[in-house]
Amino acid sequence: MTTLALFSKPNNPHAWGVLNEIVSWAQLKGLRVLVGPDKGGWDGKNWSSELIESARQEADIAIAIGGDGTLLGVARNLFGWGKPILGVNLGTLGFLTDVAAKDIERMLDAIQAGEYTVEDRILLEAGLDGEESRGLAFNDVVFTNGGFGRLAQFDVFVDEQPVFSLRADGLIITTPTGSTAYALSANGPILHPSLAAIALVPLNPHSLTARPISLPSSVKVEVVVRGTVESRVVCDGQPYGGPLTDGTRVHVSQGATTVKMLHLKDYNLFKTLQQKLNWSSPRER
Repeated sequence: MTTLALFSKPNNPHAWGVLNEIVSWAQLKGLRVLVGPDKGGWDGKNWSSELIESARQEADIAIAIGGDGTLLGVARNLFGWGKPILGVNLGTLGFLTDVAAKDIERMLDAIQAGEYTVEDRILLEAGLDGEESRGLAFNDVVFTNGGFGRLAQFDVFVDEQPVFSLRADGLIITTPTGSTAYALSANGPILHPSLAAIALVPLNPHSLTARPISLPSSVKVEVVVRGTVESRVVCDGQPYGGPLTDGTRVHVSQGATTVKMLHLKDYNLFKTLQQKLNWSSPRER
């Protein structure tokens, strides 16, 4: 029997309603479901430890009910456990959440029939010199100026080779998954999810020539903080470490594990981009 772990968007009655609808449909179709206690298992800061642990140990598929932020949170809790994640979209754009709430029954039929594909997507790992803990990012590792309204300065190296010295509001190091998120707003490239690639995207650089750079994901990036402006590192919106001062070195490389994204058979990346970014669709060939 296929076991589904359900994670709903926190503090969102609509998401709880969709969760209950999925539970009802799943039970009718003979699927086992794992859900948290009251209100989707949210304890104020994270989903309940019971739900997370049962998802890690027992689930075949995790379903995130909400927007891309909800799916990122689910992925963060399941890093390294190899659980395919499917998103039900209740948000606006929803690049990562493929399935509309109105298509729940069709989604469950497809899962029951095995009519889906699973796609491996890379992670980024960030580490500070001298620190054992690591930050993991499914979307991006972002260096910011700490919100003080002053330009930060960074020296950037790739595989120990100098690339550029940057004065900017920040620097985004993005995965293909994150290339349609914050990096897109900073005029970064859209990377196909199947690519083993990352991109360095300057954030409001004080330069007319600073451009995004696409790189193979096998490279090791080192960012050295310069100057008197404190900077910070944020992994998928979660702070990593404390304030960074002059001379602090941060290493970013591809993580050792991947996130498994589940798509129904009719998923089409370019159709998603057309819909979400309002691209005009070409005439049929």
